Amino acid sequence: MIQQLISTRSFSHLFNFMILGLLFPSNYIGALCLGVVWELFEECISKKKISGDLVIQHFKDYKNIWISDQSDQSDKKIKLMDIVLNMVGYYLGNKIRGFSPL
Repeated sequence: MIQQLISTRSFSHLFNFMILGLLFPSNYIGALCLGVVWELFEECISKKKISGDLVIQHFKDYKNIWISDQSDQSDKKIKLMDIVLNMVGYYLGNKIRGFSPL
């Protein structure tokens, strides 16, 4: 079950938010808001509500990133897991920042 919810894209969320945690520490509310806004952006692009055709037209290699073949229920769980991984990544970035002399 958990393997179905975590994909390669999910790890990119974790890594990106870890970098945000390193660069902008102790701003959990901002990180959470950014994660939710990003998921809404992905939803709009995947449903082609906002310039999805334009993105796909110019970046055909990235079509599989925006267009999902999963069911709506599964997709919602994956989006929730992405937000959780965003916050885990942000937390880890904060912890690494605390151990390093940055």
